[in-house]
Amino acid sequence: MVDNESISKEDIDLMFLTDSVEEMKEHLNEHTVKRFGFIKKPMVTRWCFGETKLKRI
Repeated sequence: MVDNESISKEDIDLMFLTDSVEEMKEHLNEHTVKRFGFIKKPMVTRWCFGETKLKRI
């Protein structure tokens, strides 16, 4: 991929293969959340397609 210039030499080191959810979570946390300062925010529900809230019984 580096030879075809579809990925940079620096980014090839970010490729990570695993079958462990915990390992992948740690990898993503290290290389995205910490690197770019992402902050987890609560998800806000937006009703933009005419949905209605479910009525509780």
